[in-house]
Amino acid sequence: MPRTNWYETGSMPSGFMVLPKAMSATRSLETSENPAPSFPRKDNVPGLMVGESHYAKTPSAYYETCRQSCESVDSLFDGTEDPGRRLYTTVGRHLERNVRAAHFAHGEALHTRAIAWQDRPSSSFLLQPHDDVSQVFCERNKGWEIVDIRTLLAVNFYASCKAGQGMLRVYDLRHSPELAMQAKVEGVGYPYPAELLSSTRYTDLAVRTGDLVLLNGAFIHGVTRSQEHRIVLNSFLGDLRDGELIYWT
Repeated sequence: MPRTNWYETGSMPSGFMVLPKAMSATRSLETSENPAPSFPRKDNVPGLMVGESHYAKTPSAYYETCRQSCESVDSLFDGTEDPGRRLYTTVGRHLERNVRAAHFAHGEALHTRAIAWQDRPSSSFLLQPHDDVSQVFCERNKGWEIVDIRTLLAVNFYASCKAGQGMLRVYDLRHSPELAMQAKVEGVGYPYPAELLSSTRYTDLAVRTGDLVLLNGAFIHGVTRSQEHRIVLNSFLGDLRDGELIYWT
């Protein structure tokens, strides 16, 4: 499995039977037969989503929607194995650490969310460049344990995508409070202006159906255009100082 200082990637083993079934289930995001309620994303990114994102929400608002949508998320994997739960079980076993949902008050975070992306003909990006840490380490999340993590990993499982389209573009640039202020993305991390990144080196990662990518969310990253069907299961993973790992969406 290739390694760099900012990502790890690999395909699920052939014995992992999630692909045909999970792709069928998550494709229902865009059909009238969808058994799980899906909603347009509310973060200026075109697409449909089953589950919830903590982006720009207070912890209380996020956890209320988690409570309401947990059955919808689980229903996507009825009759098959859930790649997100398998990943976190495997990580906990191999690292001999406790891996659990992030808590707030009496709430429990979702373990994943499903996103059906929609093309943006007017943009060269499906998802504009951003960082994932600005939205975590901010005053809005005071009292929520995610602000105590040391490293944030974005976890993406590509249930359906076209190789060569929708490249994961990772810039050789990390978040800092000064950079976020310069880009005017404090507390949200999205989007970084093109002129700020015009001279920054980047790597395009060609993801394929079945790939699992763990990306250090401090690096600025985005997704280039894709005119093909694309579904991703996404969550975040962070390590606390006591050795526990927590996940949320």
